[in-house]
Amino acid sequence: MNMSRQKKRKLEQPRTSQIFIRFLVVLLLQAISQVIWLGTYLLLNQNISRIEFPESSDYLLGSLYSSVITIFLTIWYAQRIDGKSYSSLGLNKKRVVAQASIGYLAGLLLAAIIVLYLINKSLVVLTLNPSKELSCNILYFFGFILQSFSEELLIRGYFMTSLATRIPTWSAVIISSLIFSIFHVLNGNATVLSCLNLTLVGFFFSLVFLLSKSIIFTGFLHAAWNFTLSCIFGFEISNVQIGTTLFKTHFQINDSLITGGKFGIEASIVVTFLLTFLILSIILIRLKKFEIFKITH
Repeated sequence: MNMSRQKKRKLEQPRTSQIFIRFLVVLLLQAISQVIWLGTYLLLNQNISRIEFPESSDYLLGSLYSSVITIFLTIWYAQRIDGKSYSSLGLNKKRVVAQASIGYLAGLLLAAIIVLYLINKSLVVLTLNPSKELSCNILYFFGFILQSFSEELLIRGYFMTSLATRIPTWSAVIISSLIFSIFHVLNGNATVLSCLNLTLVGFFFSLVFLLSKSIIFTGFLHAAWNFTLSCIFGFEISNVQIGTTLFKTHFQINDSLITGGKFGIEASIVVTFLLTFLILSIILIRLKKFEIFKITH
């Protein structure tokens, strides 16, 4: 009885305040893990003058793995405070391995399409990286899975679905995509195109989640996108450069519109065209799927 009254009061609150409250929750849940890791890192490196972050691979790896804290906190908050179920977060227990595997392959394919296009147009040359470290790349492989999954769970699984119970689904998709973009452009060296592309990335991941109903599928797709572009092909993504990549990328053109500049490949016009094509294709082909989409607790 008390729980139903609590939910009713939440639904009666103004929509703007609901959006703002959940935005603050997202910021808090995201910040807690990073603050814990930052404090741990400073304790482990007592000579503060020699600390190099976020450029340090140790710091970056720790930051990725600290995302496990965000995962547990998000599930705890969504269930205990908001009364959401696992299924409403997109955590489907059936065929988990299949969801993860297919999602990862899809993300790998999307990243490969971008690289193959650039190679085909003679815009980039790839060479083997002599300083590659397999053990380090394995750590990044699992680290990106945790980090990407935590972002999808928090922004799509919790934030977007919470908004969609109070405002139209399309509005929830747009707002969550903008929040996703803001989180990434704060890494630095952002441009107008990088902001647009990251919003499109968020929009695309939202559509994938709406279609698949699986945050596992979406999270692993996101992870493969990050890992393939950064750790395999050596691109800078969201102003983050991985040192021990499989390949070294050499652009044959000095045009930031193509290369993405200091922010990385996610600020490239090539990514803009690919994401726009994918989003429009999904909307035109599967529009009815979104019209009947319902989010429940």
